[in-house]
Amino acid sequence: MFYEGVAIKGYTQTPIATHLENIAAYADGLCTIARNYGLDTAETESVSQYLRWSLEGSYSSISYVHSNYTELNSALSALIDSLERADLSERDASGVAQYKSSIEGAQSAIGESGYNEVVRGFLRQYRHFPTELLAALAGVDYPELFA
Repeated sequence: MFYEGVAIKGYTQTPIATHLENIAAYADGLCTIARNYGLDTAETESVSQYLRWSLEGSYSSISYVHSNYTELNSALSALIDSLERADLSERDASGVAQYKSSIEGAQSAIGESGYNEVVRGFLRQYRHFPTELLAALAGVDYPELFA
């Protein structure tokens, strides 16, 4: 579900992973603009790459992906604040505004994705005896919430 999306009331939601990848790409665009003005982008670039790696790695837990997403949001807030205070050209200021709007749209889509609701429904249905015992014996992990 996290990587393939979920269907809610017959409508397939875009996978959260796609929105996260888009946010990382928008972060790269903001870093490109910021570097042109001598702003420090190391933290944002680093956290953006960690998010990408956590999405690519089959060993990554959803909580690890969420942790990287939270760190990237924090780094992006600081970078956007610095960019908004910088003396940007009209073109670059417009680019920052577009990236900021795109990031907010992706964040909103993540919040409204329905992923957590589907996980909660699954857990309500399957976290009972004997399913819970059999899952533990088989080494099956229940899905995690993204938050």
